[in-house]
Amino acid sequence: MTGHEERERPDPPGEGGRSRWLGRAVGRRERADGNQDEARARAEVRELRDTLTALRSRLDRTLDELAECRTALALREEQLALGNRESARTTEEIDALRARLDTAGALATEVRALREAAARTPAVVPELIRTADQLTGLRASAATGDVDTTALLRWLDRRLADLLAQAGVETLDDDGPLDLSRHEVVETRPGPPGADPGPRVLATVRPGYRRHGRVLRPQQVIASPDGEAPPDTPGTETETGPGPDTGPGTEPGTEPGPGPETGPGPGPESTGTGTGTGTTD
Repeated sequence: MTGHEERERPDPPGEGGRSRWLGRAVGRRERADGNQDEARARAEVRELRDTLTALRSRLDRTLDELAECRTALALREEQLALGNRESARTTEEIDALRARLDTAGALATEVRALREAAARTPAVVPELIRTADQLTGLRASAATGDVDTTALLRWLDRRLADLLAQAGVETLDDDGPLDLSRHEVVETRPGPPGADPGPRVLATVRPGYRRHGRVLRPQQVIASPDGEAPPDTPGTETETGPGPDTGPGTEPGTEPGPGPETGPGPGPESTGTGTGTGTTD
């Protein structure tokens, strides 16, 4: 029923008609209020939907930004790890360069010390010059026959030993078991009866020399291949008869046959072999 129809309806007569009219008016008012409430509720629902849509849009943008931040963070972490590896490699290279510099410095110091040592005159040189002067004087005395050759050789032997000792050179002149690290076998002979088994040094041809634990020249020796000479057996030559090539008492390096120049002399200064100076008293 419209408002125009309500205005055209005549007022109800009596008290009962007024009550019904008031009831209908109140009903119409409640319906109008309900319609307004429904309209407001619908408007609020639309507003809430719009708000929810806006929130969803903002949430989607926030999630996209968060994904981008995670990607950027992963990239930064990868760059940081790469930088750490580069830094570690650079540190290793710096350490290697420092080690090389230290080594180069030590080598430079050693080379400088060697150059200074080479520039200095060795202490043994003045002694050698003094010995050469003495030999010059002895040579002039020997020409006139005023010098004992045996005494001269002994003095020269002692003088050379002193000079070698001043230079830090040790003389190797020993016997006993053969040691190939410091012995050089130039000849082999059977050992004496009852000798210990194994190769042994029988005699020294030339002494050896060692300096600071390093063998400069091994001791040249005559050695036995075993400890004792083998017994004589038939068919084995143990002596050589006289002939043009060999003779009894002939030493290695001497000419065959007896004679004043080649035979071994009976004195204590005899060398025993013709290949070296031998040992002296």
